[in-house]
Amino acid sequence: MSPPAGSPPTTGGDTHRIDPLCVLAMAAAAGLIFETEPDILRNPADDGTKNILDPEIRGKTDRAFLIFRKP
Repeated sequence: MSPPAGSPPTTGGDTHRIDPLCVLAMAAAAGLIFETEPDILRNPADDGTKNILDPEIRGKTDRAFLIFRKP
């Protein structure tokens, strides 16, 4: 999920990734409250530049797991 930090939302069209900060902003705009981000899906070996469908990285991407609650 995670492209290099600060990547624009349009990165999703190229690599199928979105910066978690963009997701946090969209969720906040929808009225959700961020609770936590466990690191169970993180993969620091993935630099976030390859398309998630690239056979070299597919199934081994760095992913974010964001938990929100409704107010």
